[in-house]
Amino acid sequence: MEMITAEVMEKMIAFSHSDGATLDEINHFLKVFSLASTIGRCEGLSPEEQQTLEIAAILHDIGCPYCRQNFGHTKGLYQQREGARIGKEFLADVDIPEDMKKEIVDLIACHHTFHRVKSRVHQVLLEADFLVNAGEGEKYHRVIGGFRKNVFRTETGLALLEQMYG
Repeated sequence: MEMITAEVMEKMIAFSHSDGATLDEINHFLKVFSLASTIGRCEGLSPEEQQTLEIAAILHDIGCPYCRQNFGHTKGLYQQREGARIGKEFLADVDIPEDMKKEIVDLIACHHTFHRVKSRVHQVLLEADFLVNAGEGEKYHRVIGGFRKNVFRTETGLALLEQMYG
């Protein structure tokens, strides 16, 4: 399982470079992957959930370069929609079960949807992405209190939020 995740990471870095992603965008998904992996392991996700989470964390912003090039922005709803489409194509030749591919695409399609959280994997992905976003932009940093109260649910995510941002 870990080898497949590593191969997806390598493929995504190459894809991102060829698709016009910036180094900041590549670094973003590397950081989200790291925090998602940490939270998932600390929260006791099953091996299948952990692999789903880690691949979704790698791919969650796969639609950003396309959105920037075609719409002039990377607003959440656009990147969710386009990212799901691009992610499905990206996963076509990845050797994982079809139901896992579907779940990863669904996670890409809702990684900025903070209500109606679908699963523990979705919850961890939201928390990891927010932890990284809060350090990368003032917009997110200003809403930490609201996210702590209304979005964060895992003990590990809450502890990391407190340790990283007070």
